Amino acid sequence: MIETARIGNEVRVKHASMAPAIVRRATVAFALALVLPGCRHFEQLSDCRALADAVNPVLLRIDEARKQDPEGEGTYRKIAHDYDGLSAVLVGLQTKSKRVAEAAADYQRLTHEAGRDARQFADALAAKDMTKQLSARSTATRTLKHEGATLARLESVCRVGR
Repeated sequence: MIETARIGNEVRVKHASMAPAIVRRATVAFALALVLPGCRHFEQLSDCRALADAVNPVLLRIDEARKQDPEGEGTYRKIAHDYDGLSAVLVGLQTKSKRVAEAAADYQRLTHEAGRDARQFADALAAKDMTKQLSARSTATRTLKHEGATLARLESVCRVGR
């Protein structure tokens, strides 16, 4: 879930586990100021809010599903479906700010990868194949490497005063 956190005039983007040791869920925190000088900042603020509004409900559903049945095949199929849906929403997200659009595109690619990873893990669980499960974990680890850079970029773009 995207949480709102304000530290001075900075926007903080944080991440947390998407699923235990399999897929990390990005918990994106946007701290948004009430008033920003200049139209560009207002556009960027509006775009960051739209991004947060699109992402929050999906990440909340993913987190709730994972908590209900953290090792269930159906859970990871649902998570994959939710990530795929979020990816599609982000593709269609209309933004005025080029910086937000580029950061949203990076995040869209990350959600696509996370959906693929969750689907692969669900397949491995269904097959009861430890080799496939380990392979899916390895793939998810590569996705996690992209997550840090993606979240740092979102933080940078949605930071107040930029």
